[in-house]
Amino acid sequence: MRVYRVNDDWLSRLDGDVRNDTINMLRGLGLDRLQKYPPPKIGGLPFGNETRILGRYLKGRSSQLDPSALSRFYRSFASDDDKLKYRAFRQSDRLTREEWAAIIGAENIDKWVENKLLRAMPEGLFVCGFSIAVLDGLLFMVDPFNDHGGPHHETIMLDEEYGEKDVGGDIQPFHHAYMGQDSLQMIEIMERNELPKGGRYLDCGPGAGGLLLYFSRNFDEAIGIDINERAAKLAEINAELNGLTNVKTHVDDAINLNGRYGKFDLISWNLPFLYLPDEWEDNAIDAFGGDMGIGLCMRFIDTVPELLTETGTTCIAAMSPCMKTGENVLEERLKAKLPKLKLDCTLRIAQVSFAHTRDIWHFHQKAGIRKFEAVYLYMTHGMGKIRRIEPTAARKAVDVLREKMYQRKFA
Repeated sequence: MRVYRVNDDWLSRLDGDVRNDTINMLRGLGLDRLQKYPPPKIGGLPFGNETRILGRYLKGRSSQLDPSALSRFYRSFASDDDKLKYRAFRQSDRLTREEWAAIIGAENIDKWVENKLLRAMPEGLFVCGFSIAVLDGLLFMVDPFNDHGGPHHETIMLDEEYGEKDVGGDIQPFHHAYMGQDSLQMIEIMERNELPKGGRYLDCGPGAGGLLLYFSRNFDEAIGIDINERAAKLAEINAELNGLTNVKTHVDDAINLNGRYGKFDLISWNLPFLYLPDEWEDNAIDAFGGDMGIGLCMRFIDTVPELLTETGTTCIAAMSPCMKTGENVLEERLKAKLPKLKLDCTLRIAQVSFAHTRDIWHFHQKAGIRKFEAVYLYMTHGMGKIRRIEPTAARKAVDVLREKMYQRKFA
C-alpha cells in the first residue's frame, strides 16, 4: 500500500486564505497560453496522434495531455516567459529562487514553501509541489506529472518502510489526483455526439475534474462523485479556480449511489479499465478495472437505469478484451445484460490498445487475451439493442501495424 503524510501534502494546505490567495495568483499568470504545447512522447511507439495534435495546435486548442514526438519543436515557438512557466508548472523543473521570483514574486516564495506549494531542493533550487494542466481554457491543478523524461518527482509519497501498520493519524493511503490523455480523448469522442444540455450532469471518478468541469458549462447542475478523497477535493478546488459555481463534488462510491443524488440527463465515467494482477488493486485504484479489466464497468452498468432520466444518456470509457479465440468479452456480456436492464447501447470503437510493459503484456497473453479495444459505450433507455461503430479504415491500418510492432517488442 502506498501511503503519505497528510501534513506534507500540498493539497491538504489549500484551505481558507491559502486557497484563495493561490487561486487568485494562478488566475493572473496567463497559464492558459501553455495549452498549445504538448509534452514529449517518452513511452510506447514513436508516433501516435501527431495529425490531431497539429490540428489542435493550429486552432490554439489544448494539447497539454497529448504526448508528441515533436514536443520540443512546438515549444520552440513559445515566448521566454511562457517557456519558464512551462518548466515550472508543466515540466516540474527545479528552478532558482530568482526564476520563481520572476513568476510568483519574491515575496511569495517562502509562503509557498511553508504551504508545500514549493519544495526546497539541494543547491538552492525549488520545485513546484503540483502541476498545471490547461484544457481549452480551463486551468487544472494536479499532482505532479512525470511525462517529460526527467527524474520522478513525487513530493509526498513515503518510502517503502511505511506500510499498512503505520496507517492512522497523519499517515494515510495515498492515491494520485490527476488527469491524462484519456480524458482529452473522451471529451473529443463525446463531442461527436448530440449530448443533452441543461438539467443535471453526473461525472463519476472525476479525478482532477477534466470531464466534470468541461461539460459542466452546458448544465444547470454538475456533480462529481469520487471514492478518492484527494480527487474530490481537488476537483472542487479546480471548479473554484475556473469560477464554475454550478459544480459540487462528493466523496462516495459510484457503484452504490442508490438514488442519493437523484437522476441525471448526462452521466459520464472514464472509469478504471486496466486488466491488472489482483495484488495491484490497492495501489492502482485509478486504473484497476477488476475482472478482465471490465468488472467495474459491468457493475456500474447495473446501476445506470436508476440514475438516468427518461431521455438521458450515459457515456462510459472502457477496454474490451479480445481473446485469441476471437471472442469479444465485453460485447458478449453486454448482449446478455442489456435486455434485462432495458438499455440500448452504441459501442464506438476508438482504437486497439496494448500493454505498455513487458510484464503486463505477458500477463494478458497468459490469460488468452490477444489485444484490447478502447471503446466508448453510449447507453439510453431501450430494449437491449447493441450497435457497433467501427474505427476508420486508416485507424484500422495503423492498429494492425501497432500490433505487429508491440508483438515484436515484447514477444
